[in-house]
Amino acid sequence: MRYRLGTSIYNIKVLNPNGKVSGVERLTLNGNEIENKEVKLEADGGIYDVEVYM
Repeated sequence: MRYRLGTSIYNIKVLNPNGKVSGVERLTLNGNEIENKEVKLEADGGIYDVEVYM
């Protein structure tokens, strides 16, 4: 999914290799794991790659 906020673009990919039906195991932003599993959206013109692992 691609999400645009102002001039920023968020490329969001959800991966579910184990077939889970709920819950987030891990979340990464530009390849770095986010411990609290939350992404603060910025309208700063950046391009961000978000991966959500269920």
